[in-house]
Amino acid sequence: MTMGNYEKQIADLCHKMMTEQFLDYLNQCGCELGYPFVMYSDGECGKGLVSSDGKHNAVLKVLGSFKDNAKVDGIKKQRIKENSVSLSSVDEQRLKNILSIIQEGKHKLLSADDECFLILKGTFRLFILYLNEVCALSFSAFKIIIDEDKLVYFAAYIGMVTELRDDEVDYILDKASKEIMMIMFVSSSFLGFSEEQEKKLVDSHRLDLLTVYDGAYVFEKKTWSYLRNLAQTDPELKKWLDDRLPYDKKL
Repeated sequence: MTMGNYEKQIADLCHKMMTEQFLDYLNQCGCELGYPFVMYSDGECGKGLVSSDGKHNAVLKVLGSFKDNAKVDGIKKQRIKENSVSLSSVDEQRLKNILSIIQEGKHKLLSADDECFLILKGTFRLFILYLNEVCALSFSAFKIIIDEDKLVYFAAYIGMVTELRDDEVDYILDKASKEIMMIMFVSSSFLGFSEEQEKKLVDSHRLDLLTVYDGAYVFEKKTWSYLRNLAQTDPELKKWLDDRLPYDKKL
């Protein structure tokens, strides 16, 4: 993969993250804060280059609202709704109850079922309010984010937690889209795979992801040995390996 192709993939990933719920969240923040404003790495928004607690840097600057059918930075925006999921009166009441729990503060965790419900039927803004309060999610809720390929939810989560758990990383390896994987690779909450997890990545034969991982982290020694053994019977992997190994380690 050339650097140009990698940069294009990052740009494409940013476009995919511009979901309807996310744009609605930015519009609401704009109404409250005024324009321009910035979004920090934890998903919160404000005016300074650093969040009020000094822990998170600005990662996105918003110059104006995202209007219906407008083009901003070359991306056509769809109609922004209050919530893209139609809700029954029972669902609306459940969300109100969830909001009340979040507003109580005191780092009160929702049940795993309520967390899943919040991700599937709540707004991104409400999700951020909860995540900022507890800085954690149940494994059930985490799996929904991965299964539904909710890129901005995952980016907010991984920007908030100190480090991903092993079961979360394993689930990403087994189930996540390429876009989720790339967000993980560039996050400070991800410290690299274990030897067994690297083996899983190699076995997936996703050479584009191997390239991105190889550019950011150092493979375990046993992983290099495993790669060389596989490359003896896999021409595509051999070419990938030859392009990246030091000259004295090439096959």
